[in-house]
Amino acid sequence: MTNGHRRIGLINDVQPVPAMIGRQAGYQQALAEYGVAFDETLVTRQSSDPPGGHKGLKALMTNPEPPTAVFCFNDRMAMGVYRGAREMGLRIPADLSVVGFDNQELIAPYLDPPLTTMELPHYEMGQWAMAHLLELIQNPAAQSEPHPVQHLCECPLIERASIKFVG
Repeated sequence: MTNGHRRIGLINDVQPVPAMIGRQAGYQQALAEYGVAFDETLVTRQSSDPPGGHKGLKALMTNPEPPTAVFCFNDRMAMGVYRGAREMGLRIPADLSVVGFDNQELIAPYLDPPLTTMELPHYEMGQWAMAHLLELIQNPAAQSEPHPVQHLCECPLIERASIKFVG
């Protein structure tokens, strides 16, 4: 869902962890699905904390054609984006739409405006991990599969007030 945005920035983690790689792939896939060309100048990699989000927004906004929306690696980075936007005189979502990742219950609903974010399904992740562990214990033959095992879970979008439609 681009909500009509054509210039969408990504503030990704600087560490090459599976989540960083997967979120960039998802970002690029979503752009392609909506017919938006990938622009490397709209991607920055920073530390995955509020200062990283702040620094990332500053980097993106120096672009001659800055983004109208920003997707952050996590909700902590989005906190930094909110601060940077205020410092630059940008209003969320009137001037800049922001989306986070994690749906951290102590962050996302309490930002002003509340943050739209992708939810990490922690319960389902733990449930799968426990079932996988029990399978390995009960079925020694299953232990021959390569480790570590990665399992993808659906991450639902939690829509709040940090995005607007651009038409």
